[in-house]
Amino acid sequence: MGKGVFENLADFQTSSRRWNKEVFGHIGQRKKQLLACIRGVEIAIERNQTPFLLDLERSLKGELSEVLKQEESLWFQKSRSQWIE
Repeated sequence: MGKGVFENLADFQTSSRRWNKEVFGHIGQRKKQLLACIRGVEIAIERNQTPFLLDLERSLKGELSEVLKQEESLWFQKSRSQWIE
């Protein structure tokens, strides 16, 4: 006979956690690192604005935008998982 609802839910939670780590890694840590880097670049730009620093800032902000999208997706998955419970 097939698995029960609770067993399926437990399997889903285990799979989602594994998927989260494989796809996203540690989003919170990456977000914190990017914010710190962006702040450091902004301080450097205040002292001496160069094309390199401006490009770096733009690149870091683009990467942060992607991380924020991933974080939003993660929260959506978590809320869906909790709703199912």
